[in-house]
Amino acid sequence: MLVRHNQLKYKDGILIKAVGQLKFEVLCFKDLVCQNSYITAAFESELGMCLMADKFFNEFYGQNFKGGMTKVYFGQRFWNVRLERSSEGGYFKAGWSKVVEEVPLDTEYFLVFTRLDSMTFDVSVFDPDTGTEVFIIKVEGFF
Repeated sequence: MLVRHNQLKYKDGILIKAVGQLKFEVLCFKDLVCQNSYITAAFESELGMCLMADKFFNEFYGQNFKGGMTKVYFGQRFWNVRLERSSEGGYFKAGWSKVVEEVPLDTEYFLVFTRLDSMTFDVSVFDPDTGTEVFIIKVEGFF
């Protein structure tokens, strides 16, 4: 019923979050986008960049966006990362390689970027095998 009601297709996704003992929040990602969030299944750590879903970039930034510095939060920590525009859409570039160095991200993880304001994002990390959220915590002496 959930799939039919939301007209989900092959490349769409569902994120189910527990918000109580018997209560869940369901987010449906159409073309990788849901409200002010988007999901990415892979990120290009070798190229030092992370692509943004085209539909998300076009909806929130559009053709006139020239690029700018953003804050990208993983848990309580943030990094300054430059958001760039290309002919295909947007991507995080300068500063992203530092995120990959300092945050223990597996290239198979799913990342959900939630736009908090025009230039601030909160990132949730999910294990592809279990579908559970991976919490990135700061340990004294490490990142």
